[in-house]
Amino acid sequence: MAPTDDRRRLRGARVAMAVEAVVLLALGVAGLVIAGVRPFTGQTESLVWFFKLNGLQSVLLLVTAVAAAVALTGRRALVAVCLLQSFGYLLLFVWGSANGGNPTSYNLNPADNALHIVLFIYGMAVAMAVSANAFETHRAPDHRGKPPRGRRHAGAAAGRR
Repeated sequence: MAPTDDRRRLRGARVAMAVEAVVLLALGVAGLVIAGVRPFTGQTESLVWFFKLNGLQSVLLLVTAVAAAVALTGRRALVAVCLLQSFGYLLLFVWGSANGGNPTSYNLNPADNALHIVLFIYGMAVAMAVSANAFETHRAPDHRGKPPRGRRHAGAAAGRR
């Protein structure tokens, strides 16, 4: 991969995380405003768009939005936040789906579960896009310092034929 492709992917991932931060911030603040007069956890009948957000779930969305904003600082932070987001929201999706509609502290409904699986997929896609060639193996020169046979090595043999 060319360095330009890496920069382009990183720029796209940063834009994606910025969009996620703004959307989750809006959703979390709206959930807190609506849940402000109700109990912090448990059942609420008020909807924010399609989601039954209580205070606890709104705080979780706000934490995710802040983490997405922090992830804009660098590649490692971006990958770490995306992987943590994916793992956390996958667990929350499995817990919400397995619960079968029984009341919990998060008050999850099918729309909330859909949001959690979308955030899982979104985080994994961004992490994979950013680290697409991070684990690419480069063949090292042999013990005499000669490049490996076959495909040209980008390191030591760049100027020789």
